[in-house]
Amino acid sequence: MGGRAWGHCISGFNTSDAKYRLYTDCDAETYLVEGTNEGCDVDATDTLHCVPAGTYFIKVFNSNENPYILKTTCIEPGTACPIVVVENQHCAGPCEGSLYNGGITEYQLYVPLRYIITDINVRVNILHGRDQDLTIWLRSPYNTQVELSSRNGGDGMNYTNTVFDDEASSSIICTNTSCAPFTGTYRPEQSLSNFDGQNAQGVWTLRINDINSLQAWTNDTGSVYCWCLEFDYDTILAVQLNSFDLSSVDNGIKLQWETAYESGNSYFEIQRDGVLLTEVASRGNPQTVTATNT
Repeated sequence: MGGRAWGHCISGFNTSDAKYRLYTDCDAETYLVEGTNEGCDVDATDTLHCVPAGTYFIKVFNSNENPYILKTTCIEPGTACPIVVVENQHCAGPCEGSLYNGGITEYQLYVPLRYIITDINVRVNILHGRDQDLTIWLRSPYNTQVELSSRNGGDGMNYTNTVFDDEASSSIICTNTSCAPFTGTYRPEQSLSNFDGQNAQGVWTLRINDINSLQAWTNDTGSVYCWCLEFDYDTILAVQLNSFDLSSVDNGIKLQWETAYESGNSYFEIQRDGVLLTEVASRGNPQTVTATNT
């Protein structure tokens, strides 16, 4: 976003004396960014990479003159999300938000379907002034955490439509700054197969640690535009069990199970050695079911 992108030029003043400020509210006391360059020549938001949709005001201050205001509306910030559409894909974005410089930022994505994972790829679009500061992890709903990339790349190289895939021919591990930018498909630092066999349903977390560089790097900030999870799966379960127990009773065997959820199932079959013994109706979600047979 900037003067050109918005179709506004901040001009007609001495740039050595003038400055501009970007507000989300025309009467606000606080501002998002301040600059002294002419808006036609530079990004009017400077290091503010990710701006949510909405109406913004640029207030221009000139020496010996009253400030004047340029108003614009940002309808679709950042890049489109998903960046690339594939099957069984779940995305968060566009414009998830900025990264905390000097600590960990977390963004979450809810997957509604109960995939039993056989393979997972991760697609990210992250803009940062110094990628070498970033360590990126993915955490599953079951708290399994995989390190995708740790302090790879260089200055302003970014992760642009980067896909982490265990089957990729190139590793994300980078020993110098010339191997960035990371556009394409790369093997993560830890294997995504750690998620295989898990149920995909639930809240996934993208965790990014942006270290605070010792040097006074300029533009040392970043934002997450979009990130996606892409699944291969064995099946989508209609039922997930919390427990399943059996015990001996006077008149036979007692089976007892409890479900965590059910979707679209009407009954359970009880079999012994391949022979159908009985059917037990579904009772809702969650439930505890008892069946006794001789």
